Amino acid sequence: MKEKYIKPDSDIQKFAAVDVITTSGGGDEPIVTPPDWND
Repeated sequence: MKEKYIKPDSDIQKFAAVDVITTSGGGDEPIVTPPDWND
């Protein structure tokens, strides 16, 4: 999952926070379609 989120440091930092939240919330499923930069 995380391999497709290779972005500049600023995005990685914000994704890291999202990753922690979603992992606590219920695994990787919620982060499959997060913000627009997924594209």
